[in-house]
Amino acid sequence: MDLRTVGQQLNVRTLLEGSVRRSGDRLRVSAQLVNAADGYHLWSRQYDRELKDLFAIQEEIAHLIAQSLEVTLDSESQPLVRGGTENVEAFKSFIRGRGLFFQRGPRLPPAVEYFKRAVTLDPKYALAWSGLADVYNMAGFYGLASPETCIPQAKEAA
Repeated sequence: MDLRTVGQQLNVRTLLEGSVRRSGDRLRVSAQLVNAADGYHLWSRQYDRELKDLFAIQEEIAHLIAQSLEVTLDSESQPLVRGGTENVEAFKSFIRGRGLFFQRGPRLPPAVEYFKRAVTLDPKYALAWSGLADVYNMAGFYGLASPETCIPQAKEAA
């Protein structure tokens, strides 16, 4: 979606966008602050980290970005990023499931398996249950499963 449209819909002047790339056991996180009116980049940084503790990296980079942008936080003790689970493998399965879910069509059945794995690894992982409900619902929409089968499954996951 065009950043100007996003800025208008959110009624904001600036947007923080970013990307994450992985190479082996290294991560590169790129973040940039963009003027929503004209798309002009106001600030950008890259963070290279060794992939050891994904949640610690998220927290560290969120704090570094906040410091760089001179944002005052309500509480330094509150984490800026919450993965929804303490189980890194469940989180990875959730992210893979979401990636496949957004590709739609024939990518939905493997997405189901990633979400199932995530909720098996952490049965209290609400985002993974939500993803499972989404993918069951979308499978019915795309005709990959009958509504009689997938709607009850989506409701149960939800």
